Amino acid sequence: MMNKPYLPHIDGLRGIAVLAILLFHLGVPGAHGGFLGVDIFFVISGYLITGQIIRLSSRQEFSLPNFYLRRARRLLPALFVTLLATLITGFFFLAPHDLILLAQSVLASAAFYSNIYFWSTAGYFSDISQSNILLHTWSLAIEEQFYLVWPILLVGLLKAMQSTGFNWTLWIILAVSIIASSWAAMTAPDAAFYLLPFRFHEFLIGGIAYQISATQAHH
Repeated sequence: MMNKPYLPHIDGLRGIAVLAILLFHLGVPGAHGGFLGVDIFFVISGYLITGQIIRLSSRQEFSLPNFYLRRARRLLPALFVTLLATLITGFFFLAPHDLILLAQSVLASAAFYSNIYFWSTAGYFSDISQSNILLHTWSLAIEEQFYLVWPILLVGLLKAMQSTGFNWTLWIILAVSIIASSWAAMTAPDAAFYLLPFRFHEFLIGGIAYQISATQAHH
């Protein structure tokens, strides 16, 4: 069953985000803000996942097991192939100590806590982190953690509240996350970068954008 319509403008935003990130890591002049492509991805995820859950819930068709199964089918095959290829390559080219570190990051990536692992070991822009080929899985870990938390919270809110209360609750959660992120950016910048609670507002911006567009479509 098709749970959402195809949205070509979303693919366009994805393309822009990927290009921005690529140019940033290539050090192209003028692309120093390209890391914002990750933030764009988080907003897109919030928009799509929130929309999917609300649409299915309105038809009494939403199932948490089915939701997680679809996420796993979409993400795990490519991830595990990448991790396996990385381990095999590391076995032939890395010194024993570096291979152990790689294995630890592979485990963290496979269990979707690589953002917590890299936060606890080194900052994103440190020399140690930059030499880790799996560093960029931190953003995938944040997305997976969002997928674990948001469906449960969102379905609970949909069941417990009327439309007005639901919308206000989304805005309150957004405000709390923005305040927390701003505080963390000043006091614990690595945590603000790596951890879901301080990134949650980015997903929620997408979710609120979907709710606004859906409300306008019904009027």
